[in-house]
Amino acid sequence: KVISSFMLGKKILVTGASGILGTTVCKQLSDEGAELILWGRNSERLEELKSTLSTAVIDVICCDLSDEEAVKEQSKTLFLNNNIDGIIHTAAHPLNLTSAVDWNNLFELKRHLNIGVIALQQLVTAFMENRLAKRDGFIITVLTEAVFDVPPDNMSAYVATKMASWGLI
Repeated sequence: KVISSFMLGKKILVTGASGILGTTVCKQLSDEGAELILWGRNSERLEELKSTLSTAVIDVICCDLSDEEAVKEQSKTLFLNNNIDGIIHTAAHPLNLTSAVDWNNLFELKRHLNIGVIALQQLVTAFMENRLAKRDGFIITVLTEAVFDVPPDNMSAYVATKMASWGLI
């Protein structure tokens, strides 16, 4: 196995670590020698992933990214107490297909924006407050190919949020 020299020894926060994509990203990063902080909302899956990745996991945070106050509190403590090198934001609200002209789409849009943009802004702000002296680090947000192509039907809330996170970064 070839280990990426970029990730070797880096402390990386992965949001959405209890989801399918986040778990996959964590496993790859672990294989590349990264030290991981897992952030997700499913404590059982987080503990299972921690057990699987063993020594690669240095911390686990079970916190719903749609809870602004909890994210603010957790992120300040996290970045103050850890010398984190980067963030990989894989978290997304579960997909609920709604038409763009359905009144329920506004509800879906708010739910997606809370996790994909608002929480990301909070994490980036806390990260940057503690990285200014070093003036380095990285932030990666996972998008969707629909940002660059014709979006699938009934996914406007999801795609709009991915586009907004891209703009934020």
